[in-house]
Amino acid sequence: NGRFSVDVFGTAQGLPSSAVLSVTQTRDGYLWAGTLAGLARFDGVQFEVFDENNTPGLNSSQIIRLYEDRQTNLWIGAENGSIALAKGGQVTSVDIPQGTPAGPLMAVCEDASGAVWLYTDLGLLARYRDGEVKVGRAGPAVHNNCRVLISEDSGRLLAGTDMQLLALNPNTLAPESVEGIRLKFLLASKRGGYWRLGDGVIQKWKGGQPEGDP
Repeated sequence: NGRFSVDVFGTAQGLPSSAVLSVTQTRDGYLWAGTLAGLARFDGVQFEVFDENNTPGLNSSQIIRLYEDRQTNLWIGAENGSIALAKGGQVTSVDIPQGTPAGPLMAVCEDASGAVWLYTDLGLLARYRDGEVKVGRAGPAVHNNCRVLISEDSGRLLAGTDMQLLALNPNTLAPESVEGIRLKFLLASKRGGYWRLGDGVIQKWKGGQPEGDP
């Protein structure tokens, strides 16, 4: 009859808040939820909660971004702009050089070399590799509700806001091209190229041009 059931898991199972801002499933099978009252790990039955009171290295309980890299490290971005890295059961704070306005983490991606790129609300773009952080800028240092980031097969970075899309050289962070577009979303394709939503149109792009008709 086409019937199906939906299991609902929430605060009764230990989720610290019904306000869930980010969700990801890691390769070990756990489901992680970033909430306004902590980071929750779900094993299929109940939640285990990590927050600034019980987890050294986590500097805020308001978790807004989660990302797992290819080394199974979990990146955790908080509303107060702090960034933490969960690796081997330990959580450590990732320090952005002082004096650099950043804002909350908005987007994360990993390039072919294994470097992890962090893109923040105020346009800061940081590369993390082997414990070292290199910092630059991608776009104006002003608040923007849309910050999206992917790494192309060619090595270029694509960093976008709701006003433009920048193609960046990953070594110098110098813009190779700038396109005016009201961008909403970018998604790297497993077959090369990427999908983008902008100006009300969804397109597949590859080699610097759209593939087929929108």
